[in-house]
Amino acid sequence: MMRPMSDLDTSPGAGRRLSAFISHHSSQVAVARRLKGLLRERGIDGWLAPDDIAAGTAFDQAILDQIARSDAIVLLFCAQSDQSRHVKRELMLGEDGDKVILPVRLEDVSAQGLAYWLKDYQWIDWFAGEEQAVERIVAAMTGAPAKAARAAPVLAAALAPLQRPHRVAPCSRGWARLRWRLWSRAASGGWAVPERAVAILMPPSRTTPSNPASGRASAKS
Repeated sequence: MMRPMSDLDTSPGAGRRLSAFISHHSSQVAVARRLKGLLRERGIDGWLAPDDIAAGTAFDQAILDQIARSDAIVLLFCAQSDQSRHVKRELMLGEDGDKVILPVRLEDVSAQGLAYWLKDYQWIDWFAGEEQAVERIVAAMTGAPAKAARAAPVLAAALAPLQRPHRVAPCSRGWARLRWRLWSRAASGGWAVPERAVAILMPPSRTTPSNPASGRASAKS
């Protein structure tokens, strides 16, 4: 029986980087390469065939050796990989090696050919946002909190000066640009926005007075 994500040993030897075996169908090699690069930026080595198989090395033996060395198998799931005998063998080897399996859905399709192997797993949805999916993979492999949770203190610090009117005029253009920038970043990055900050960051209404000139005239009188 394959281990759940929570059982992953997140204490590699000193100086050793974590390694992920990226199981994928050949039609999704571009996504596999993209994922490998994103993992590398976060300190995790990705491995995929045929890119990482040295010339003259037996294909099957290279896969056997790499699965044995990897800390986790990241399965890029799609309709094609669901029916792939090679992907199924890699999952079976992962089970034999007591590896953690991290299934990443590239498409919103249900497992059929691999349903037996993947039934009990929590899916990671690539199509819901690749950055969020990568952060979940990294969190599962390292035991670190998700990026959204780590971002909350950063957002709170960024909001602190905005709550001092003498530093930033609420009606200034600079204030509006800064507010929109923070709000957009919080929304796209999945940040947990503190309730007290919602009123500060909430984009202003786009409705305008019916007669702005009369408002200015009243202000001068």
